[in-house]
Amino acid sequence: MILNESNGGSSSVDPLSWDLQLKIAIGAARDLSFLHTSEKQIIYKDFKASNILLDGSDVYGFGVVLLEILTGLRALDTIRPSGQHDLVDWAKPLLSNKKKLQTIMDARMEGQYSSKVALETGQLTLKCLELEPRSRPSMKEVTEVLERIEAMRIKPKESK
Repeated sequence: MILNESNGGSSSVDPLSWDLQLKIAIGAARDLSFLHTSEKQIIYKDFKASNILLDGSDVYGFGVVLLEILTGLRALDTIRPSGQHDLVDWAKPLLSNKKKLQTIMDARMEGQYSSKVALETGQLTLKCLELEPRSRPSMKEVTEVLERIEAMRIKPKESK
């Protein structure tokens, strides 16, 4: 489920639009929220960008997917420069600062979202990536925040 992968600039396929990626993320969040609140126990495994299934660390995994959407990069990539191989370790400290966040956002998405939307998404991603599982939001909360972000839909001013 890599929604927007960068292949070192050599990708011949245009990435999905920000709006479409956000809709997909909201759909996945709704599905996970349903599974979390279902009265019947449902067995699921390995939620990550390349797999729609999930495991016991699924809010964290969803955060990784959001980070991949924001950056257009894979979670693990040894081709990136040293210190950037693990996307979470590298990008996590940059998610709560608007200026630093802009430096890691997928440049192909520029102009498709406002800086407020980017920051809100970055902050949600950061919450999902909390090391302590009890500090992470529920999938219901994640879904609600994503829906609020989608409702913002304020396009940034056209760049000259």
